[in-house]
Amino acid sequence: MENPLVSILIVTYNAEKTIGWTLASIFDQSYKNYEILILDNNSNDKTIETIKSFNNPKIKIFSENKNIWPYKWLNYLLDYAKWKYVAIQDHDDVWYKEKIEKQVKFLENYKDYVWCWTWCIDYFAADNTWYLIQEKECDDYLVYHTSLMFRNEWYRYDTSKSFLCDCYFMRYILCKNKKNLHVIPWIMTLHYNKKDWSNLSNSWFKLNVNNIKTYFKVYWYDIYHLLALVYIIILKTIPNNYRKKIQEFFLRKIKWKHTFNKITTNNITEMISFIK
Repeated sequence: MENPLVSILIVTYNAEKTIGWTLASIFDQSYKNYEILILDNNSNDKTIETIKSFNNPKIKIFSENKNIWPYKWLNYLLDYAKWKYVAIQDHDDVWYKEKIEKQVKFLENYKDYVWCWTWCIDYFAADNTWYLIQEKECDDYLVYHTSLMFRNEWYRYDTSKSFLCDCYFMRYILCKNKKNLHVIPWIMTLHYNKKDWSNLSNSWFKLNVNNIKTYFKVYWYDIYHLLALVYIIILKTIPNNYRKKIQEFFLRKIKWKHTFNKITTNNITEMISFIK
């Protein structure tokens, strides 16, 4: 098998405390034929300085003096990603060392698949707990964005979708509503949840007709997704202190649709070791 080059795309914003461990987990990858394209979304901390401190020639930094919707910047980076595969990473998440290697191997061997993803854990910094997000062979096309690798064939995010832009991208742009995706059943992605629950993705939903239409276009009209929408709306309308308690209850106590299992494996131990 050849070793095709992988373009890793990261959009950063005020990530000086986390981008170091994200990049360290990338540099620890067993697969070495990659480039890292980073666009900084007008950070006002030391994100850029932290990135430059690695002094690694694989990194190319794009810096902008305006803060805009991150998926527009991902499209911008896709214009510069000239290589065979694209992997998306967030500025605070972590990969297991074999992630890229296993995804490239799969996509090289199975040409009919457009993209693949890996099992992921949700890591909660508040009390150092983690839970396995174990999907099926993806009945909803919805996976953690940072576990994603896809063929670089001029796919672009629909940035008119201000909510669920990544999910819409996976279902209707990558898959075209067909299940040409594959899960690699290894835990190789860690999604980091901040101590104060202030991850940017938590603030993206605005209660309006267009967002509700997008929600039901991405998901299906059924009782589960209706209840999930009600849950999202409740979180947007109650005081912050109550919101955190409700999030903790549903995300860490209730076995709802996903299977949340508290587990310990070598993969997870190694990924958590990057978090300082």
